[in-house]
Amino acid sequence: MSLFQAREWCSTCCGGIEEEFDQGGLCLANIDNNPNGYDKVIVGSLNGVIRIFTAEKGGFKANNLMLETQLGYPIIQVEAGRFVSGSEKTQLAVLHPRSLCVYAVSSVVGFVEQSQFFSTKLIYEHRLEHVSSSMVYGPFGGVKDKDFICILSMDGVLRFYEQEIFSFQAFLPDFLLPGPFVYISSKDSFVFGVSDRSLQCYKYGTLASSSVSDKNAKKILPDWSKMLGEHLVSIQFSGGSIEVLGERSLFTINISGEIVHMKKLEYSPNCLLSYTKPSSSDVKINLVCTYSSMLLVYEDHILIWAAQLPHDSVSCRIGNFDGLQGVIVTLNEHGYIFCSYLGTTPSLFTIPKVTERENNFDALDKELKDLNKFIQASESGTDLSPAVKEPLSINVVLPERLDETSKSQELIDNDGDHPISPSITVEIILEWKSLKPVENVTLCCSSKHPIICSQPQICIPILGNKCALNVFFCTLGSSLPSDLDVSITASYLTDSEVPRVVQMSFELPLDLIAFGSPPLKTGINKLVIEVNKDTVNLGEIFPDMVEDAVIPISGLGVQYYGGPIVTLIASKQTSRYRLQSDSFEAMWIILNTLLKRLTVFYEKNSNGVPFRCSFQGPIPHQEYFLLIDKHFELRLALDLYLKMLSQRAHQFRVIQKRLLMRFKDKTPAPLAHLDTLLDGTYKQLLALGEQIENTQLALLHASTALSSGTRLINLLIKFYVSMSDDDFGILQNIVTPNVSDTSTQGWEEMVDVNICYMIKTCLSKGSKDQNLVLPPMKMDKDTNKLKKHLSLLWERLGKGTKLNLDISSD
Repeated sequence: MSLFQAREWCSTCCGGIEEEFDQGGLCLANIDNNPNGYDKVIVGSLNGVIRIFTAEKGGFKANNLMLETQLGYPIIQVEAGRFVSGSEKTQLAVLHPRSLCVYAVSSVVGFVEQSQFFSTKLIYEHRLEHVSSSMVYGPFGGVKDKDFICILSMDGVLRFYEQEIFSFQAFLPDFLLPGPFVYISSKDSFVFGVSDRSLQCYKYGTLASSSVSDKNAKKILPDWSKMLGEHLVSIQFSGGSIEVLGERSLFTINISGEIVHMKKLEYSPNCLLSYTKPSSSDVKINLVCTYSSMLLVYEDHILIWAAQLPHDSVSCRIGNFDGLQGVIVTLNEHGYIFCSYLGTTPSLFTIPKVTERENNFDALDKELKDLNKFIQASESGTDLSPAVKEPLSINVVLPERLDETSKSQELIDNDGDHPISPSITVEIILEWKSLKPVENVTLCCSSKHPIICSQPQICIPILGNKCALNVFFCTLGSSLPSDLDVSITASYLTDSEVPRVVQMSFELPLDLIAFGSPPLKTGINKLVIEVNKDTVNLGEIFPDMVEDAVIPISGLGVQYYGGPIVTLIASKQTSRYRLQSDSFEAMWIILNTLLKRLTVFYEKNSNGVPFRCSFQGPIPHQEYFLLIDKHFELRLALDLYLKMLSQRAHQFRVIQKRLLMRFKDKTPAPLAHLDTLLDGTYKQLLALGEQIENTQLALLHASTALSSGTRLINLLIKFYVSMSDDDFGILQNIVTPNVSDTSTQGWEEMVDVNICYMIKTCLSKGSKDQNLVLPPMKMDKDTNKLKKHLSLLWERLGKGTKLNLDISSD
């Protein structure tokens, strides 16, 4: 435990599950104008909810929430000041995207003894013509005993309000994006963080004199400008100097625009609070919060304290509360308020007295044997570590039927050209078996294309006992799925910050992607699977595809939604099942489902003989090679389009530079049709972008088809050579059905290298090559070499060669 800490004084979480907070959502002030002068914590969220708390030692209680109201619009910033004319009391200013509201907060005594709450009254409201970004307030123009407000919009418009009256507006020159800004009362100036990584200062009188309705009418000039070279995070003014927090530096700049000091930071900061030390006005204190949940305290750029916070802060303030002065209040993006003070926790651990004991050689010998046994087991791959009881469990409740009304339109913008696919709602139950709740549990649902989940990622803030979530699955597009399995992964952090992961998987029903149809008499692709059992009624095996499962059915058609039909025929004389379809990859799901259901059926009606399958051939390699060629051609086309897009983009930039030079030239020169060339290049960029999108979509469909074809061909090879489950697992890793293409490595290159390694080692006719050097993995011009290696692999396996990854074995 660290000696230097941010000791918790009180804390609470005021946000909902989907409520978000930003850097302008925290303010500390005596907003109810209580004579005791203690501050209240004012919090506004982007969901439009404003809350006011009173803080006290021991934590927030229910009666500390003095106000909670929904304002109806997102709250960008909250500030407290003297915003009402003729009143010296403190009012609350709330900035919305399109309005500025000023409220008076007063205390109301309830009917119950010692009951009290706050009420708000809208004093005035200013409607904004531009979308606001942030605001500052102060005695603009040297006014006394009142505060004026300046609002910066997203397009660089400054609007000034003298309390209830709109004063004027000004336009910042060369404005691109809004940044932080601050008002300097001693110089009556505004300092802005500009998007070109510089700092600019404008006097209030200059902005007032440039008040115009047209932003192009007059360009105002800054009083001074300073290039800092970093994007600015926050700007604070205290002690006669400006503190600027950048992405990697902390600057101290005087009011004349000169850099007094700069400190390079070794972390990524997210907020800054600067103030002068109460005991000495010459000493400045800077509080910096980082993305690593650290609170760093600098005194004149010297680090004097570093403490760990329980969260990443987006805003930091200092307040005076009943019982403690100078409390540090931080707010994170989820609404967690943490009030702390800097303190130390001494270590109470004392070294125990060492007691001498006699050596027990028998116990030492036993311990040595246990350690040697553990070392040998770890070298052999055996796990002897004690099993950890996982407190988190995942259960899935799969309904027997699909949804009566499909929910797929909630995820797909269906224009009527594509059929509406059915959906199924699944209930996921998370059970936490520990007494202490766990926070921030992330649940991920992963399925293969084109099956999509309504909520692929779910974040659960707090899980105490049990949580039930409903998600639904449907199909997207016209691709054929390669797998019906869905993987669910839950990840969380333990109390000791150790990541834990829990996984489970389940299979979606077949009727989610297909439905029963009349069988077809012919098909381009045919497969015959022979079993060692008598054939059974297909209606009993596929009750979800027929209306009456009792009637004997020897021929059944299964049609994918928006896809081909697969016909399944059970022979009456022989123990064979035949599959036929015009699509080779479409037979994979049906064959896999048939084998799984036959295994379950024969286990229930077992006569002592295990269920086995065989395939007599021939291997449909030509149909499989067509899938490989189509996938590879789309990869080549995508690579060509990307190169052309890069060339056209370079050409577009060169033409833009030429035109810019012509426009900047003092002596006008003819454009020489550069504008026509620019327009033509722009149209080519749009056309290439559309071609790339279409090719990427086609490549995704081809990858799914290749994955299904690979699973089917590997299964047929297993039945053809009577391969064991261990060898089949190795084959699945060599010719992998997981088709994933990146810019540097594709499926074809990876599979080709795998096959070359196996052919030169365990499938080699001669001696094994112990010092094998594989060729570099690069994309070829065609797939001839890959298809040759695949044929050689199937030939060696057909001759009875076993797969063994140990190249040293004979």
